[in-house]
Amino acid sequence: MQVEVPEDHELVKMEKEIDWEAMAEIVGKRYSGKTGRNSKSLRMMIGLEIAKRKYGLSDEAIVDQLKVDMALKVFCGFNEWGHDLPEASSMSRFRARLDEETLRQLEEVNIRKMIRKAPRRNRYQIITDSTCVEANVTYPTDSKLLSKAYQNLSRAAERLREEGVDLLIRGKHTMKKTIRSFNLKRRKTQQEIVEMNKKLIRESKKMVHLLKENLHQAKEAVQTKVQATLNTAETILAQQMEMIRTKTRRVKDRIVSFHEPKVRPIFRGKAGKQTEFGPKLALNVIGGGLVQTTRLSNDNFSDTEMVPNSLKINHHTFGRDPTELIVDRGAHSPKNHELLNQKKIIDGIQYRGKIPKNATLPPPRTMKRMYRQRSTVEGKIGTFKTAYGGHRNQYKNKNAHVWIGFAFIAMNATWAAAR
Repeated sequence: MQVEVPEDHELVKMEKEIDWEAMAEIVGKRYSGKTGRNSKSLRMMIGLEIAKRKYGLSDEAIVDQLKVDMALKVFCGFNEWGHDLPEASSMSRFRARLDEETLRQLEEVNIRKMIRKAPRRNRYQIITDSTCVEANVTYPTDSKLLSKAYQNLSRAAERLREEGVDLLIRGKHTMKKTIRSFNLKRRKTQQEIVEMNKKLIRESKKMVHLLKENLHQAKEAVQTKVQATLNTAETILAQQMEMIRTKTRRVKDRIVSFHEPKVRPIFRGKAGKQTEFGPKLALNVIGGGLVQTTRLSNDNFSDTEMVPNSLKINHHTFGRDPTELIVDRGAHSPKNHELLNQKKIIDGIQYRGKIPKNATLPPPRTMKRMYRQRSTVEGKIGTFKTAYGGHRNQYKNKNAHVWIGFAFIAMNATWAAAR
């Protein structure tokens, strides 16, 4: 049986735009050449990650697709029907090897190859903006967070008991019923919520004391895991007690998820969703179509920091500064305007408030054009969120760079293939 894949198939066209050799070389550095058994084809693993983000499939679904889809086989570097197939679990082990620097390099090598598809007049133009990629956590409330803390402390106590530690867990079933009754009650007064939070804090503190007294009797491996649970729970309890004492809703480095303690609330101030929970992402749109990560942080960094970061990443990618930089008024600061003026980059930073008389402004026609082009980055962010999973990171928070990086590579390859 002969199977011919049409040349105009999207995956076949994308395959020609991606710098596979450079990507395999970069990822290969994350493997040992001396120890361990041979790895799966790096070309195949990279191709599966890109195709997975292109079509919004799970690990299991994309591996099953590889068994029957000839276009996907071509995309992953195969030219025959029978070849080695990976297990779905091997994809998570592959992703675990990729750090933030590796993903930055993978984005860079592809942008350097695809930039030829951009119009000449736009090749050295960058448009900068930021967004939030929400973590895969439920919407946090104080009661829900304290309930999770208590439940995880209870599980840790049960685990010690399973390991042979002699300890008595008191009040666990009573608290379980109390939490369930509280959750089922639809309308709660503020006083009821505060009282429930105080009760959860009291019972959690008892559980913390119980665990600390008996932790030394467990094996070292168990001690490490239980201690991590204790550290997170104690931080949550201290923060919640501080907010109750001061009657405020803010506390430094506030934890909003027990299982993702590094996730922070990111205040965006937008209608309908003023606060989002996940890492903040700053990105460049290069040449009007290619997207590149410039910064990913769990902290809500100021938009004024985007400009120097964008210039640094762009210089590292192309070895030169851009001809012009466009960004909205959130990045406005005298230092940023001065920086662009020193580097002789056309200043497309929108001023906030009255424009100073000594400001160095581009010609009116150029300003009008740059103002129109600023919306390009909003369209790219919208595509990233609706078509490439950017609305929610399905990986753990520590692997958010992998979720975003392969989405941008898939977006860029699609953009280049269409041209």
